[in-house]
Amino acid sequence: MISCFRSALAQKNIILTLLQKIGDKHHELCTITKQLNKAYAVQMLLFMIQAFLIIIIMSFYLIKMYLLNSFQEITPNEKIVYINTLTFQISLVFIIVLICSSTSKEARKAGILLHNLVSLNSVNGVESFDIEVSFTLLGLPTLFLLLQVACFSLQLLHHNVKFTACRLFVVDETLLYTIFGAATTYLVIVLQFEFGISTASNAANELKSAAQTIKPQ
Repeated sequence: MISCFRSALAQKNIILTLLQKIGDKHHELCTITKQLNKAYAVQMLLFMIQAFLIIIIMSFYLIKMYLLNSFQEITPNEKIVYINTLTFQISLVFIIVLICSSTSKEARKAGILLHNLVSLNSVNGVESFDIEVSFTLLGLPTLFLLLQVACFSLQLLHHNVKFTACRLFVVDETLLYTIFGAATTYLVIVLQFEFGISTASNAANELKSAAQTIKPQ
């Protein structure tokens, strides 16, 4: 009986020490993440603005080349450059967004795993985290363990890992929808103007040719 008690006590001490080490490492990783985000926030903002503009401009030129048959003077090599530039910028945006998003998701997994292992609301029939009741029913080692879990939970709550560009927007999957949605909107507006100008120019040319045809000799 005594050996079983000592074994259980040693196991709880090991878990308590492990939780303390995990909490320290988690705090260090979150601190490093915040420092990286702060150091590269301006670069992230400038890159996203540049990528957004390049995606719109390159898409506009490609649509005009292949759908409107404009820019006939552009060589095939220049077309390849446009396509490669557009593909490269889209790939960079996807890579950066997916890396930032996956890092944030992995940071949130710690809280989910912690609360799946230990629930502070119901432990062996204890419906509330009361120190006296917990000490009576669970013992001092288990109480220390629950207190460590509670501290770790508060740490996870305050260390909300997310990447932002100068706090203007969060770099996650929603940013992809925002970028491509805005790019599509701008392209539709610009192409409508382009179609309108092209139609007006064609109508003017037709009127001019018709006027020259019916002009008396």
